[in-house]
Amino acid sequence: MPDRTLETHAVIVGVERHAAGPAWDLDGPVRDAVGHARRLLAAGVPPERITLLLSPTPDHERLAAEAGLPVLPAGREAVHQALFRELPARSGELFFLAWSGHGLVAADGHRRLLYADATGQDLRSLDLDAALAAWRSDLVPSFPHQLWLLDACQLFADPARLDGALAPDPVPVRPLRERPGQHALFACAPGQSARGGPAGGPGVFTAAVHELWDEAGPAGALADPRLLAGRLRERVAERGRAVQTPTYFWHSGPDGQGERWRRPAARPAHPGRVPRDVRRELVLALERVPAMREPGARARVIRQLPPEIATGVPQSSITRPALLDLVDTCLEFAEGLGELCAALEMVDPGTLAFAEFSARARELTEKDD
Repeated sequence: MPDRTLETHAVIVGVERHAAGPAWDLDGPVRDAVGHARRLLAAGVPPERITLLLSPTPDHERLAAEAGLPVLPAGREAVHQALFRELPARSGELFFLAWSGHGLVAADGHRRLLYADATGQDLRSLDLDAALAAWRSDLVPSFPHQLWLLDACQLFADPARLDGALAPDPVPVRPLRERPGQHALFACAPGQSARGGPAGGPGVFTAAVHELWDEAGPAGALADPRLLAGRLRERVAERGRAVQTPTYFWHSGPDGQGERWRRPAARPAHPGRVPRDVRRELVLALERVPAMREPGARARVIRQLPPEIATGVPQSSITRPALLDLVDTCLEFAEGLGELCAALEMVDPGTLAFAEFSARARELTEKDD
């Protein structure tokens, strides 16, 4: 992709303070956001093309005031106004979004980013997966190239503890279109925490982004998101954050998407490549298990897996690809299929389909032994 920095429109969000009170405060997202904004300004992106939404803690109110841009609140209404009403009406080549703050993965597998007006009883949060889909739809006729940087946790939320506080966050729904240029980079994998930076400084992920930008300039950093993703993994690994694995999402058509990350296996993998026909048989057997046909139930099963397996399972809302990715990830571990059966048993009421899948998985495991 050629240099399109001067045709860039950006939304930058930093949420440190929430309506829930000081117990939810974060130290760093405003510094992350201001760092992004300053680098874009230095690269020549006009101020009117940068929307800055901040919720600073008292210690960082001065930093927000010195950002060199008008500052809007980072509550739900302001975020929706920018993302789904104002920006879609603009014309440009590259849309850039950076978000630093609290995040979680809901029971349906969707990622959520908490707004500044979130409370324990009303967990207001952006449905990120729905937002990404909206920006691949007819809602946004321009911006063929998009880069989303998300420095937020992806810890799995326990529905029982939320007690109905996580309400839907509706976004405009339009027909999807071909948009192969949408890329999203995450600070961590599902099940992981992202806030590992030094006190008062940016998160590890954002610090790595800023280092790369300072080396190549925003134009170079934004030019090839796939190259940026690889370099971010290397930088985070250099900082010793083995428990934080940057992930990379890309869009490849109206219904196609992929997400991959690298994580060292804690157990020996299956020797050799499992034949395609065996993998297909496992996927078809798993697809017959009722609990695996619904995204929320699949997410509950994945939460029961050991962290080294759960954090390696790619996320997809389409059943067959989701199950193929789940099976392939489990096959990378010597005990992966057994762990999957144990996790599935926590959710499945004892169906015949589950018994058949367990028997087939046991056969494969015993054969490898």
